[in-house]
Amino acid sequence: MIPQKKKKCWFIISYVQSISENFKNIIKDTSTKLLFFSLNKLSSIKAQKNPLPADCKKNIMYQISCNDCNESYVRQTCRQLKTRISEHKNDINRNKINPLLQSSLS
Repeated sequence: MIPQKKKKCWFIISYVQSISENFKNIIKDTSTKLLFFSLNKLSSIKAQKNPLPADCKKNIMYQISCNDCNESYVRQTCRQLKTRISEHKNDINRNKINPLLQSSLS
């Protein structure tokens, strides 16, 4: 007579610390195989990023208003806004030091 293979029976449960280990010990003498799965999936976690401060954003439009008149300067930059503002400040400081350069730009 040909011996029949015993079918393996699988039992799938969610993993809960201490409870799952106890359950595993209870069924260890049976032919049942135990499989655990986690309820915590990465897809269920919605990561929320902190919004960037305005001066760290890139590819934005910006406007600089003149303190002396009603004129304003509107441009777009692909760099961080704080970098571009810093460049504007450096240009202003450079023009204050060299008045000839400022008059030649007008």
